[in-house]
Amino acid sequence: MKTHINFKIAFVVTLLSSIFLFSCERDVDDLSAPGFSNNPYIFTDNFIGLGSDFYFPYAGSKFTAFSVDQREGYNSNSSIRIDVPNANDANGNYAGGIFRIDGPGRNLSAYNALTFWVKASQGVTIGEFGFGEDFFPNKFITTVPNVSVGTNWSKVIIPIPDASKLVEERGVFRYAAGTQGTNGNGYILWIDDMKFENIGTIAHPRGTIAFGNDITETSFIGVNSDIEGIKYIVNMANAKDLNVNASPNFFTFISSDPKVATVSEKVSLRQ
Repeated sequence: MKTHINFKIAFVVTLLSSIFLFSCERDVDDLSAPGFSNNPYIFTDNFIGLGSDFYFPYAGSKFTAFSVDQREGYNSNSSIRIDVPNANDANGNYAGGIFRIDGPGRNLSAYNALTFWVKASQGVTIGEFGFGEDFFPNKFITTVPNVSVGTNWSKVIIPIPDASKLVEERGVFRYAAGTQGTNGNGYILWIDDMKFENIGTIAHPRGTIAFGNDITETSFIGVNSDIEGIKYIVNMANAKDLNVNASPNFFTFISSDPKVATVSEKVSLRQ
């Protein structure tokens, strides 16, 4: 027996409103409460609490792209340096990888965004900036794609869809940068003052599935259909919407007609 399913499915995004006050000084002391550390800092003049083995480059990327620059920083003496290679570099044709805490994860439930300052040796568009990737189980990967970066320092804000879920997160940063927009020519990225924080200018959170489209699918009883095109959308301080590629694990999905289709724990539809 086959059935028609309209993929206009309601879902609920659970968002926590909280007030979190902390000093704007560069206090790198551990702010932990009982349980996992809630220290928001990832990098100021150096890496904070990540352990000794925290950088994992992606397969096919240039393994030596990442370093710490001791001469360049945003209101500081140093920064994370990413040397994006030329497209014909024999050691890797792009730069990309993750920063994963070497040890217990952090409780990030008090924050609503990952923020950092970035600049480049020339105007570029970076393929992805994000967090939540730890190579296993990659449960809460969150990414902002196609980030425009200029030659002056600018702040990047990556909103967290539901911080209450991040009580033991190890994947604190991820990036992928290539040369598609530079005719294959390499360039340098500098990143500084990376931390999680609670920002009051993130407003009107909402989500979409199927990239916001209504989709009708013909299928059969017992067949699973994956939900795709999940986006978390917020309004930023510049009054523009920011689209975030968010893990389905941040959301609670509800079928509009359980007699026709139900939602499994793997966020797929069962007829």
